[in-house]
Formats: sequence, C-alpha cells, structure tokens
Amino acid sequence: MLRDILLLRETFAKTQDELAWHEVLSDIQGLHDIFVAAAKKNPSIGTTFPALAAIVGARTLTAERGVATKQANKKAKAAPPK
Repeated sequence: MLRDILLLRETFAKTQDELAWHEVLSDIQGLHDIFVAAAKKNPSIGTTFPALAAIVGARTLTAERGVATKQANKKAKAAPPK
C-alpha cells in the first residue's frame, strides 16, 4: 500500500514538473522574441545583460549543438573505416 502511494506521488510530481517547465519555456520564448527585438536596436544588450542572454538563448544554443552533433555523427558514419 505504501508503495502504491509513493508511485502515485511520483507520477503526480513528474506531471507537475513537466507542466511547470512547459509554461516556463513558453514564457521564455516570449522573452526571447522581445530580447531579439531589443538587441536589434541595441546590440550591446547581450553583453550588458549576459545572464538574460543566456536564459533566452539557451534553447537556441541547445538546438544548434544538437544539429552540429547530428551532422558530425552522420559524417563519421559515412566516412570509410580506417
């Protein structure tokens, strides 16, 4: 019985965590758009607020790294073995 309660609690906690991150990432995307617009007017904003630049750009950087890794793996796979 205790095990069942703990499993239900774990499921609940994971669901709440996923919902919270979904909301936060949506908000960050909105901030990203605003930050990009502000950076077009004032390019030094990224150096003035580096933490904000890191937060709003984190998703983009992660995606770019993922693409680079995928391309590198594809090239390594296509290369003839030595």
